[in-house]
Amino acid sequence: MARPPYNLRLGGNTHHQFELQFPSFIDVLSLSCSPILYFNRQNELMNDRHASGSFMTIRGRKFLVTARHCLSGRDAFHDDPMDRNLFEPHKIRVFPSLRDERGNVRRTTADIILRDDDNTPQWLEDPEFRAFRTDIACVEIPENIQNNFVTVEEGYSEPALFTHTGSSCFVVGFPSKNFADPYFPIWRRGAIASEPRIPIDNKPIFLIDAMTSPGMSGSLVVQREFGPAALRQPDGSLSTNAMAVVTTKVIGVYGGRVANSDALGDIGYCWYENRIRSIAR
Repeated sequence: MARPPYNLRLGGNTHHQFELQFPSFIDVLSLSCSPILYFNRQNELMNDRHASGSFMTIRGRKFLVTARHCLSGRDAFHDDPMDRNLFEPHKIRVFPSLRDERGNVRRTTADIILRDDDNTPQWLEDPEFRAFRTDIACVEIPENIQNNFVTVEEGYSEPALFTHTGSSCFVVGFPSKNFADPYFPIWRRGAIASEPRIPIDNKPIFLIDAMTSPGMSGSLVVQREFGPAALRQPDGSLSTNAMAVVTTKVIGVYGGRVANSDALGDIGYCWYENRIRSIAR
């Protein structure tokens, strides 16, 4: 009887019995990204669903940032249940990276309660959610488990990096659950597919052309330019950081794909990164 094709587990150890081919540097965006696993109120792990999120430090506070629907179980636009069984997550499990005093990094496990005994949500959402339907949520990490967390720090991004139609971008997340410790994400490459100056549907949304999967909901969307990149100056003019090797800017949170049956179904939509700061205030 023929065996099924071998299914590669995505992830792997940092120590090997063979010579490595690539430099040892690991991107902080990969270290700060985590899959999200779900538990119901009976504390049962829901094996058929997962999402993506990233740890960020905003004004000295550490948060898990993801899509709101990944925590609420409800569509952001209509607030309808996304699961036909009306499943609402009660607890999530995430896998933060910890850095020791020698700079070595390892993954650990952390569980975060999403609703208290009165079913009150424990996450933060956009203070203008009713107006914009912003599908972003932030969960503050409890102090007793946040020591030495690797996060995307404020100031990591180059805010002046010029974003235009066709700019390269990456969705950094977990397209499947077939991951092994230390849970490094997949970087799905895409391009800005709408005019950044024109918000989609009068909401803080832009479009990307990228191959994505439902499990990547909540992923950070990152613009990354290799070599000289265009920077926007305060007066609106452009300059070039001619000596730069890599220039990076977190530009959004991936929400999902445009819900159309035609060709637009392959287009992803993302929420503005600047709404994260509004939420974390």
